Amino acid sequence: MIWDRTCFMLSSSPLISVIVPLYNQQRYIGKCLRSILGQTYRNLEVIVVNDGSTDNSQEIVLRYANRDKRIRVITQANSGVATARKNGYLKATGEWIVFVDSDDYLPVDSIESLLTVAWSKDVDIVCGDSYRKWGPYERYMHAFPRSMGMQTITMPELFDSYYVSFFGINLFPVTVWGKFYRKSVIDHAMESVDLFVTPPLHRSEDEAFTMLLFPFLSSVYCLEKAIYIYRFGGVTTGNKWFTDLIDFGDFRLGLLDRYKYENGYSPLFIEYVNILITHVQQNLEFKKWSMDDAKQWLTVELGSRYLMQRMHDYYVGKTVIPDKCRMAMNNDVHGIVGFAESRLNQQRLRSFLKRLYLWFSRLIVR
Repeated sequence: MIWDRTCFMLSSSPLISVIVPLYNQQRYIGKCLRSILGQTYRNLEVIVVNDGSTDNSQEIVLRYANRDKRIRVITQANSGVATARKNGYLKATGEWIVFVDSDDYLPVDSIESLLTVAWSKDVDIVCGDSYRKWGPYERYMHAFPRSMGMQTITMPELFDSYYVSFFGINLFPVTVWGKFYRKSVIDHAMESVDLFVTPPLHRSEDEAFTMLLFPFLSSVYCLEKAIYIYRFGGVTTGNKWFTDLIDFGDFRLGLLDRYKYENGYSPLFIEYVNILITHVQQNLEFKKWSMDDAKQWLTVELGSRYLMQRMHDYYVGKTVIPDKCRMAMNNDVHGIVGFAESRLNQQRLRSFLKRLYLWFSRLIVR
């Protein structure tokens, strides 16, 4: 049975909690709230957690709250998005939870579409696609491989085949947004682990929450429909500093050990070396480092990182070792820096050719 729209208007329809962490988004919070309040599904509580904003965000939210009693406002000292989401969750009373970042917004029928699937398929989470928005431009983004689309994935296949998504192979979306959560599942997981990880894992809060929740899931449905509009260039875009990602690798290694998840080790080690290369490349590109600086940093990093010790242990006796991992295990700082420099030169060449193409295009038009 699929609910028709009239069923959604009944007072017996389940309450949905929409949690909006807010920090200094006076430019976008109005559109975010209007998109939520204007949903075709009406039985909502909208919990806005003001994370110590210093602009006019709080005043804007209070104006909306005075007009629509479905909005509840929580204020906290600036503590980060994970704490804001957690405080919103602790106040939530709905059967289902949706997280929306304050600079993003929802298509008008998002919650109706998600609830219809969640109810009819009886799953713990519904994941949807999204639009990436750059200024006036939007691009449809698939959140998962098409092979996963429009189907229910259950345990143990869900864990065995898709937990690897958090260790360097992109299959399952790691974001908190773009999903519809059964609250009782989050409640159950929170009895064992705090899903809302705060610093020092800052800037990786979405991935930490999702990967900690994942083992507690029994089923997921992947909906081939855009149910979220992500504003590229917003407050969270580009916040992942590579050194933080390296530290986050240690955290993920601990989860692999906890669950004895053999599939995740090799992609995690490859991703770690790729992050090293990219970190070196960016510091060379912006002239923050000399070649000697890069080699010195790599020498310390490769010699002190616990993850490197585990990489050595993992590949002992194995005949197939990825070239990048072999360079790291051999402390080949010259090779890693050379690889980063080669990628930088290729990037510069592509940029030059693009500028040349644009110049010729304008010349032809004239």
